[in-house]
Amino acid sequence: MRMTRKVNSKKRKTNGTKEDILRLNQELSILNAISQAVNESIDLDEILNKSLDKIMELTGVRSAGFYLLDENNGDLVYVAHRGFSKGFLKGMKRIKLGEGATGKVASSGEPRFIDDYLTYSDSMSLAIEEGVRSLVVVPLKSRDKVRGTLNIARKEFHHFTPFEKDLFTATGQIIGGAIQGLGTAVVEGYIYDERGRLLNSNFTDNKIPTARDIPAEIETFVVETPQIDGPYGVRGVAEHPMISVPSAVGNALYDALSIEFRKLPLTAERIHRAIRDSKEGR
Repeated sequence: MRMTRKVNSKKRKTNGTKEDILRLNQELSILNAISQAVNESIDLDEILNKSLDKIMELTGVRSAGFYLLDENNGDLVYVAHRGFSKGFLKGMKRIKLGEGATGKVASSGEPRFIDDYLTYSDSMSLAIEEGVRSLVVVPLKSRDKVRGTLNIARKEFHHFTPFEKDLFTATGQIIGGAIQGLGTAVVEGYIYDERGRLLNSNFTDNKIPTARDIPAEIETFVVETPQIDGPYGVRGVAEHPMISVPSAVGNALYDALSIEFRKLPLTAERIHRAIRDSKEGR
């Protein structure tokens, strides 16, 4: 009897380990595909739309979308979406910060996993009419600032597992990192006067990407290399997509203009001056 119990226990442990490995491989495969989509484009519209396609293809969800923050109005704008009706999209095109699950996630920076949307205290009537029964809202963050949200809806009641929570949270971090990288590449930069005083100390003068600046398709891929000096080989997922974008933009400009740019951001004014100087032989 004792021997049987030990063998059965060992089998359960082995089976559990195999299941964990299969789940981990599935998660890495999905993140790998999303990371590849992110790194194949510097156009944020393309980045977001490709990311949605990959998320839906590999996870089986049928309704998903991205909200991005419009800094000018303080609204969240639905910029990319799949699987929703025209009436729903029209009514949910803009959401205020703090409004519903999406607005609250954008305000707090913390994800929400709602298994039963009908009993959720801040549910929205349009979403219920659309048939939403379970909802995931994950913040897209960069430099601790929320740039938008990833929304994944199900039209059946669904209990979100720890695996799904980790997967969707990591996806949001990857896309948030890509958005931050785009800002670093083309719009964000400090300006000082001759006495070293900062002239653009706020988001009015020192711009960050908003819903109007970000492409709608992001694909990503994950390179499975452990961090040798970290616990269990764990790596962060948001820093790497950020680092690659400025280089991609600079390389694209070099391919188009044969001009090397050595300073960021790569603004339209800086590019114009570089073209002018190149023609004048400077």
